[in-house]
Amino acid sequence: MDLLAHDRPDLAFRFLDARLAASGEHDGLPALRYYLVYRALVRALVARIRAAQGGAPGGPSGGPDYLGLAQRLEREHDPRLLVTHGLSGSGKSHLSQRLLERAGAIRLRSDVERKRLFGLGALHDASARPGEGIYGADATQRTYERLLALAMHSLDAGYPTIVDATFLRARERDAFREAARSRGVPFTILHCRAEPALLRERVAGRHAGRSDASDADLAVLERQLAGHEPLRDDERGVAIEVDTGQPLDVDALAARWLEQPQEPGPSGAAPGS
Repeated sequence: MDLLAHDRPDLAFRFLDARLAASGEHDGLPALRYYLVYRALVRALVARIRAAQGGAPGGPSGGPDYLGLAQRLEREHDPRLLVTHGLSGSGKSHLSQRLLERAGAIRLRSDVERKRLFGLGALHDASARPGEGIYGADATQRTYERLLALAMHSLDAGYPTIVDATFLRARERDAFREAARSRGVPFTILHCRAEPALLRERVAGRHAGRSDASDADLAVLERQLAGHEPLRDDERGVAIEVDTGQPLDVDALAARWLEQPQEPGPSGAAPGS
């Protein structure tokens, strides 16, 4: 709350993202806005008391405007869903981190939630042959089901929500798109791409460093290159495509996402209209 009050939403949501990734406390999201408002009102009351006692008042000319923040937080409600799409090493996690800080979004990472499902820490090395262990078909299905449930929980709490996963299968993308449509919220695919040589360089470097939740190695990447399902024409209509091998204007990207309209329903009308 204080980071928001000091006009640092980027740090506020970076902190929140790290906290949720470490704790898995997504059940608390519906209450988060309430407690942000509550704490801001407490600060506003303290500032008024101090001003009455001759201290510096709070507000635009005397420190953070906690009352204004509480009013703004109470009004904020912008549920919308973005899923990433791209091969390992395409920059999905790096870009989604920067995007969540600018958009004030909740992020769910498949690499983190998959391991949580199996009682493992985010940095635990669960490497296996492609398609085996916690990366087998059944485990992957469970992971996407869990991500979908958490994403709906975040949307119901009123937050822009990012699901950071490869989404290399059309059926996985379709499930999230239909869930967003059923709730009447905008749906976006962030398609991240890079040249194969750069993908291999990134994956090899990350795997050697073991400083990230991803277990993808070059064998996984080669399998993805040979067997992923590209976006269909109808999906490209809701996609934002970025080449992560080039400089990116993340502020413009965030603005584009937050301005994306709700998809029409099957009859051409917006759901719920």
